Amino acid sequence: MTDVHDGQVWSYRTRPGEEHSRLRVLVTETDPVLGQIVHLSVHDVVVPNPRLDSGYTTCITHVPLSQEAFERSAVDLLGTDPGEPDLEGYRTWRDENGGVFTLSLAEVVDHVEYALRVVAARHGEP
Repeated sequence: MTDVHDGQVWSYRTRPGEEHSRLRVLVTETDPVLGQIVHLSVHDVVVPNPRLDSGYTTCITHVPLSQEAFERSAVDLLGTDPGEPDLEGYRTWRDENGGVFTLSLAEVVDHVEYALRVVAARHGEP
């Protein structure tokens, strides 16, 4: 089992073209039902998002991954980010009794991109 701590920054098995993307561990915890959970944010992705002026999202602020999915995704520990993390998504997840992703992080990013496309299409956006 990988030794994971809050604030760590890791490289991970990214989608093609996003090799510079990194994940930051926000919170690690154990849930009696869901098991070990690694809550993280994903930085420097390129996810089309017509609702933003830039046309794309570069940061996914909260992803709850199972420990196993984290271990399949993470590659190298790059360091620690001493800055204060954005925990708004984590708090919402906790308050709403959210679940966890068991997919690889790259697959989760694919799902986020798909969800944004569906929302845009429903609102008549390109």
